[in-house]
Amino acid sequence: MEIRFSTAQITSAVTAVAQRITTETEAIGWQDLSEEHLWAELVGCILSSQVRHEACSAAHERLAKLGLLDPHRVESATEFYQDLYQALCQPFTLTDNSFEYVGRYRFPKTKSQQIVSTAQRLFRNHSGNGLSVLLADSPDVYLIRRQLITLCSGIGPKQASLFLRNIAFSQDVAVLDVHIMRYMDHMKLLDCPQLTLSSLRNYEQGEDVFRCHAWNVGFTPAVLDTAVWVVMRTISAEGQGCQS
Repeated sequence: MEIRFSTAQITSAVTAVAQRITTETEAIGWQDLSEEHLWAELVGCILSSQVRHEACSAAHERLAKLGLLDPHRVESATEFYQDLYQALCQPFTLTDNSFEYVGRYRFPKTKSQQIVSTAQRLFRNHSGNGLSVLLADSPDVYLIRRQLITLCSGIGPKQASLFLRNIAFSQDVAVLDVHIMRYMDHMKLLDCPQLTLSSLRNYEQGEDVFRCHAWNVGFTPAVLDTAVWVVMRTISAEGQGCQS
């Protein structure tokens, strides 16, 4: 959809947010995070696919409160799945989550299966080493992204990039969701505005364009990506230019 803001207006807003992120973000490396923290971040990324941000956040918060972000739960896989499914099936009310989300979470069955399957591969079938060893063995961000896509159920290029960005594994990845793609289209960064990201190859082509743009405007791809997401999502939510 057409965005009713000028390139200059969006650039100014994105720059302001990116500068604030750069100033306020605490420097931390993924090595400082526990296995439980890494797993919780990965579960959040599995939950995020094709789901509204508020619904994903509310679901993740509920799983945390119920102790369902413990990777050791996979030792009883059937019970783990049943508990996940029941938790994700229950509707959300205005007062039962801090994100004021009201409604149901999409795909409770599929996401529960994906979480259990991924936990089995990481903590039982993958030599039981988990995410920290996997990350340590793969210093190349693009290699580890491919490994995550192959190993983790429900994780595609976007979700893998989100995970690697959120744990500070790399500042050189971009999470190309609908908001980022609308920004790139509006900024005339794409030779093919209808570029689809269904394959890793196409995703990496789009990411290369965004990465060059980010460094050209003076920010890391991860910082600019986050800033663009905040601005474009705000525009969408306010109904000023494009629909979420």
